[in-house]
Amino acid sequence: SKTFNVKGKVSKVEWTNPHVRFYVDVADASGKVMTWNMELASPSALARNGWTSRTLKVGDQVSVEGYAAKVAPDRGNARSVVTADGRSLFGGAADDNAPGGN
Repeated sequence: SKTFNVKGKVSKVEWTNPHVRFYVDVADASGKVMTWNMELASPSALARNGWTSRTLKVGDQVSVEGYAAKVAPDRGNARSVVTADGRSLFGGAADDNAPGGN
């Protein structure tokens, strides 16, 4: 139930089953970069909501909100993704009972 909000640059996108994943490089106040592993819904669920494999691209600046994983400080289930130009993308899992980045 712990939430997070991070901003950074997309470093990798994996459009695969069972869940799409993308990775965001996030710099802290000292400049140290941590790569967050974000989980989304399945490719088919995202496609039904207008996503394609090119919706997020490496290099995109994004702000991500979601639920933090229980076992790792740099993993989470993304519930919303907003691009640098203000475009808001649906991000959450299609099934509220999905495992969500454990």
